[in-house]
Amino acid sequence: MLIVARLLTPEAGGYGTHEHLLPLPCLFRWLTGLPCPFCGMTTAFALMADGRVVAAFNIHILGPAAYLATWAVLLATIIGLVRDGMLLPRWLFSEQGGRVMLVILLVGWAVNLARLLL
Repeated sequence: MLIVARLLTPEAGGYGTHEHLLPLPCLFRWLTGLPCPFCGMTTAFALMADGRVVAAFNIHILGPAAYLATWAVLLATIIGLVRDGMLLPRWLFSEQGGRVMLVILLVGWAVNLARLLL
């Protein structure tokens, strides 16, 4: 995912970069005219891979954090494989961890919608 993000050219409008990979528009955005919780995330990843942090943040508020978290998970996985042990906290893979991630995603979506509509 990190390699693909580096190879992608981010769309200037902030949305639609994923269509370089799969030529299908976001169904939620197509039906409602509003971005889904993930709209702009591919563009934000591509911008982060290019070192454009502020632009990525402006496209999707969670984009930079998700990009850095992806790097952290990759590094923790590699180190864990070398050391023969898991470095990531177990709660992250629990029901509670799932709920925390869902809340973060929904708050990020609300912020993105507010920035779009205001």
